[in-house]
Amino acid sequence: MADVEREVQELKKEVIEARNVVIKTDNRLKGLHSEIKAVADKQRSFERKSFLTGAAAYLMIGALAALGAFMFARGGLRAEDEELKSARAQLDLANKALAQMRTNEQATKDESARSLALFEQLSGNDPDARHQALAKVAAMKPVHLTQLEVLALEDKAKGLLAQEAADALLSGKQSFGRHDYRTAAGALGRYVSLIDGPPDAEALFDLGQARHGLKDFAGAVDPLRRFMQTHPGPRSGATAMLLLGESLAMSGQPQEAIRADRDGANRYPASPEAAWMRARARRLERQLKAAQASVPSAPAPPSKSAAVPNAERAPAATPLAPPRASGPKAPPLPDGGRSR
Repeated sequence: MADVEREVQELKKEVIEARNVVIKTDNRLKGLHSEIKAVADKQRSFERKSFLTGAAAYLMIGALAALGAFMFARGGLRAEDEELKSARAQLDLANKALAQMRTNEQATKDESARSLALFEQLSGNDPDARHQALAKVAAMKPVHLTQLEVLALEDKAKGLLAQEAADALLSGKQSFGRHDYRTAAGALGRYVSLIDGPPDAEALFDLGQARHGLKDFAGAVDPLRRFMQTHPGPRSGATAMLLLGESLAMSGQPQEAIRADRDGANRYPASPEAAWMRARARRLERQLKAAQASVPSAPAPPSKSAAVPNAERAPAATPLAPPRASGPKAPPLPDGGRSR
């Protein structure tokens, strides 16, 4: 009995150990199941993250590719826009150049037509039209004319000016010979203004005499001075200096008249006019001294303490009056003063 009980106890002990082993095995299986489940969950999470990461990467790659394509396309469009703008600018420049060429062509045609009309007027027989054409040619500033057209107009205008100057010289000399001083002064003055170069010395002398005879003393000074620059002969030179001194004196230039008379008397001492020039120079000097002596000196300003309310003011200085004609004129030359 004891052996049976012992065996039963051992069997119970083995059963209990077996049950404990089963329980431990079951617990381990449950733990393994839990671990396998956790590993599966992690695997599913990893797969999901990998999928999302891949999708995000593909999306980023696609976005970058789209952005690159967009930027490339935009750069191409910008280059095309710049090329289009450049082409439009070149077109505008070409249109402006064409318009300028057409304007210049029209201006050339108009200026050529005007120059042809002026040339025809210069070649005509109407004196007034020729004078107007000469004035227009003188004021003309050719821009679109050819060199040949400019030379043709200039040559024609110079020829007409020379012809008018010759006609004016001839008319002035003839009028001066007839003692028509007004016509002679106008014609000779026009000749002097038209001549290209030094004018004729005799024309200057006649112009000075004509203006002197018309009592245009200020206008007679310049031609007489220019005549003396031609170094004339003693007869006409003395007469010119006599007229020059009188013209200066009558035009209100007494000091210049004194110098001219002194110079003429010293240059032509043996001429009959020398005595007249010396006498006039002395008289002008006396008049100048008398005028200067008659001018009162400026009074000193009175002090405030000595100022008188009703004090008499000093009379104003009397200006120097221009001298009158210097006595009797020198007798005219038999040939009108032309002999040298």
